[in-house]
Amino acid sequence: MKCITSLALATILTTLPKQIDAKGSIELMSGNKNTTLDLRLSTSFNSKLEVFTRQIPSIDYTNKVNYFGLVGLGYNFSEDFNVFAQVQAASGSGAAPRLGIEYFKDINPVSVYAEAAAIYVGKPQIELLIDISYNHSIISDLGFRIGIEAVTLLSQNGHDFSTQKARISLTKEKLEIGPAITFEETEEGLMKNIGGSIKLNF
Repeated sequence: MKCITSLALATILTTLPKQIDAKGSIELMSGNKNTTLDLRLSTSFNSKLEVFTRQIPSIDYTNKVNYFGLVGLGYNFSEDFNVFAQVQAASGSGAAPRLGIEYFKDINPVSVYAEAAAIYVGKPQIELLIDISYNHSIISDLGFRIGIEAVTLLSQNGHDFSTQKARISLTKEKLEIGPAITFEETEEGLMKNIGGSIKLNF
């Protein structure tokens, strides 16, 4: 089942970007707990307005499917800052509005993206996200990338949820491949998904 799931998602990974006139990335991560697809797409109307979506479906090896996704509009009010309005949907919690601010900076060879969002899913919540990557060229178009993403969800009750992702990848042109690990912390405890990932940037 693990091989069939990975093969099906890999087929999506290699064909979907060709059909979409947008920039973004698509990553397939298969580990000991589940297989996850992480699709990010954005397209701009002009230099200020941008439409963005992130879709993260996953399936474990008992065929249980989980989903998180969002779509929204961003406005660039400063060189490195956007404000955004989004709608998110997740398994078990339905749809919810999101308002926030994001920061992005490339200081070669380091890239930084940070986000703070206010969300209402039956109660007010704050989401904090930081994504840091380091890119290094080895020879010609071959290099390696280290990426870390951390997301924390807070409410009046304190910590609700958090996830941390680490990737160490060999890179060639727009392709990244290497070992991967994802941690998820919920009320039920800590989940570790250890495996590998393949990512295509476009």
